Parts: sequence; C-alpha cells; structure tokens
Amino acid sequence: MQKEIDKRIIVIATIVAITAILYFPVHQFEFQDFDDDLYVTENQQVQKGLSIDSLRWAFSFKNKESTYWHPLTWLSHMLDVQLFGLK
Repeated sequence: MQKEIDKRIIVIATIVAITAILYFPVHQFEFQDFDDDLYVTENQQVQKGLSIDSLRWAFSFKNKESTYWHPLTWLSHMLDVQLFGLK
C-alpha cells in the first residue's frame, strides 16, 4: 500500500515538474492580438480585471451582441489581465 502511494506521488510530481518546465518560458512572451479586440484589448469590462461588477457582467447577457455568452472565458481573460496586465 505504501509503495503504491509513493509511486502515485512520484508520478504526480513528475507531471507537475514537466508541465512547469514546459510552460515556464511563457512569462517572456508578448500579448498576441489576433482577434482579441472584442474580447480583451478594447473590452472595458475585461480590462478592469476581476471585480464584483465584472463578475456580474461576465454572467449577464448585457452588451454581448458581437460575442458569444461564455462566462468562464470572460473570467479567464479578466484573471489574465488582473495578474499580467495586457502583456
């Protein structure tokens, strides 16, 4: 039983380490602006980052004529702006 738990911990630690190593360079990359003007660069709600008002907006259907309703995507963009700005 103990060996099985040890193997699981080693596998999990290995997966976490490999993932961290592979994704570490992303902090140096510039923001890619392909079609993100509606979603990030010109979206005032997203540029505010995470707040109570932006959470309400993300789950509402208000002012979303040219985009889809997908609150988790909005929250992800808001979290990115909160953590990294528009970099």
